[in-house]
Amino acid sequence: MKIKNIELVVEKASTLDIPSVGVDHDEDAYFGAEEGKLKWRNGNFEKLITHYDLLTSGDAILSRQSAIDRRLTESNAYKLFSGDD
Repeated sequence: MKIKNIELVVEKASTLDIPSVGVDHDEDAYFGAEEGKLKWRNGNFEKLITHYDLLTSGDAILSRQSAIDRRLTESNAYKLFSGDD
């Protein structure tokens, strides 16, 4: 979900005594897999890889998240996607 007005969200969160940890700027890279797709998120706060199963229902394509690995390092990601050991 993309937030249209981050200032409004920050203002509302401050009234609820929710501490701010900052704003994360991230890049998502998508890769094909035998089944579904892989998403590598490379951000300031989180680096993770997620596997999604893609399911079809009529004309719709549905996505189901099936696994997340939050321990992924940039070095390991390059090894994973390049096929190098």
